[in-house]
Amino acid sequence: MAVKIVCDSTCDLDKSWTEAHGLIIVPLKVVFGTEQYADGVTLSKEQFYEKLTSGKVLPTTSQVAPGEFNDLFAAILSAGDDIVFLSLSAHISGTFQSAEFAKNALGSERIHLFDSYSATCGLALMARIAVQLRDEGLPAAEILARLESLRPKLRMWISLDTLHYLKLGGRLPASSAFIGELLNIKPILTLENGKVTLMEKKRSLTKAFEWTAAKIHSTGLNRDYPVCFGHSNAPQALDSLIRQLGLSGIAFSDPLTVVIGAVIATHTGPGAAALAYIEQ
Repeated sequence: MAVKIVCDSTCDLDKSWTEAHGLIIVPLKVVFGTEQYADGVTLSKEQFYEKLTSGKVLPTTSQVAPGEFNDLFAAILSAGDDIVFLSLSAHISGTFQSAEFAKNALGSERIHLFDSYSATCGLALMARIAVQLRDEGLPAAEILARLESLRPKLRMWISLDTLHYLKLGGRLPASSAFIGELLNIKPILTLENGKVTLMEKKRSLTKAFEWTAAKIHSTGLNRDYPVCFGHSNAPQALDSLIRQLGLSGIAFSDPLTVVIGAVIATHTGPGAAALAYIEQ
């Protein structure tokens, strides 16, 4: 009997990483107008950003259907393996509820479901921890318990380069966005209790990254666990974030990096840089 780690596609992990570490990915759907794609399968990150920046209407995303989970879970169980499934926040998608529906339909206690209250690099970080725990030989129930104990300590800060997509998505009035763009305002987002939340506003990305460094110093960084960086098609912005953290005396060993995908990038737009970690 083995433990299979399953995660939805909003973890944004590269296919090469998931295949190398035996992580099973279930894709959400991304919808541009009348066109529907499987996240990361029939729509790459590069194609997503091209469509995002060339269009005037934001895409939408669709949760994984219960039937997809039912088929996948049943196949894993029939092979004699247990399941730990990690989901993006149930507050921003019905994917976790779909997994719950499938678990109840199958009536198996060997299916263990974890709502990360996060997404993108936050979910990727928890998936990496789950894989490490599996490789250490922990059973599925204990992996779930460890993830749940770490969830309140998971921190993720996303510094945005533009207000445009918050305005398009209705999270920021057009008048506020106009003034913010004039003042070069750079918002910092997080997922607080599973909900997208505006944490702070700074006058430049440098100031936003300085705020992130100060926040890490204030919360403490638990170096027993890895960290995960993310960027929305903006490796230069991520380099600037890492450089600013280094200037603040914060260094990392063996970090994981993801390109932020459709669910979160629809709010952030391109140009964002992010960090997820476990606080002390």
